[in-house]
Amino acid sequence: MEIKENTLKNPGNYFHLCTGFLGCLFCFLALVVPEIIKNLNTFMSNADIYLQETQAFIYNITGFLGIHNVDISSITTLLEDYLLTLDNSLNDMLPQIIEVTTSFVSTVATGVIAFVLSVYIMSGKDNLLPQLKKLCLPICPPLPTNL
Repeated sequence: MEIKENTLKNPGNYFHLCTGFLGCLFCFLALVVPEIIKNLNTFMSNADIYLQETQAFIYNITGFLGIHNVDISSITTLLEDYLLTLDNSLNDMLPQIIEVTTSFVSTVATGVIAFVLSVYIMSGKDNLLPQLKKLCLPICPPLPTNL
């Protein structure tokens, strides 16, 4: 695949690339991360059921093989404590993640608007200054010179 020479010289292409990357990053943070946290909370709330089913499965296998039963109750309590701590941490972090994502998007949007506005002002400053003067004269009349 050949890269056209004029695409590398156009700085707008890099701006579009960076904007697209930041947009994808925002979509990831805003859409995927809360869903992952929600799924982890669901898993943690059902963890005791999963562990009970695992214990029953182990009992069935050990009974079928005729060996001594393996008790995983100590692992179950340890895992439940760990998952409870993780659940509390995720619940505490979720508002912070949303706040950081919102502030990041606001900063990026303000930066893009400021950049576009500055380019617009710089490209049309010859026309803009007389128009601003016409706009300001009715609002702020000039001071009399013979005071």
